Amino acid sequence: RELGGGPAGGTVIPIVVNADSLATWFVPALVRAAGETAATFELIRADETLSTERLRRGEAMAAVTATKDPVPGCTSTLLGIDRYLAVASPEFASAYFPDGVDAESLRRAPMIEFDRQDVFQQRFIRRVTRARVEPPHHFVPSSAEFALAIELGLGWGMLPELQCREPLAEGRLVALGVGSGSGSEPAASAIDLPLYWQRWNLRSPVLDRISAIIGEEASVALRGNPLSGP
Repeated sequence: RELGGGPAGGTVIPIVVNADSLATWFVPALVRAAGETAATFELIRADETLSTERLRRGEAMAAVTATKDPVPGCTSTLLGIDRYLAVASPEFASAYFPDGVDAESLRRAPMIEFDRQDVFQQRFIRRVTRARVEPPHHFVPSSAEFALAIELGLGWGMLPELQCREPLAEGRLVALGVGSGSGSEPAASAIDLPLYWQRWNLRSPVLDRISAIIGEEASVALRGNPLSGP
């Protein structure tokens, strides 16, 4: 009834969102949505590969997810592509990758993972080496501290382009790629993550407006959004 129409004051809308989106583009979108709809929000942080389970259990009305197929009772819309880059501090890259990135250097270099569900670093390793490599690793389960740990030289890791663009431009980070110890954005190092907006499939001016705002803000931040083009 609260979502049916009219002012949304007092309506609390639970939304599942992955940590990296939360740390980069999602909060400004939420601020705009709150201002335009008067709704309030409960954000539930969950890995983008697991977020639809919250929708499935009815614990959330919408989710930013990597799952394309809609949960029963929901719709699914492409938000865009979140590009991840393998990065390290310049000092770390010089110490561990002086001759480039290969299986042997990756085997020795400590890497940082968000948690035990984080697969981005292993995807990069498989892309570069086509082999099973088990480097020493740290777990840092916070997006801001994950990026800080890389910048301070604790290890290398995959960061969203939105999060590492400025440190790369300023030289605080370097991108790792095949055949080079450092550099700008080697295409071979990029891992693209499609993100989708899944929401309850019901007639609701409030949820419709929130969904439109999320889509518009994603078109500015992410690659390949239908509103922004490639």
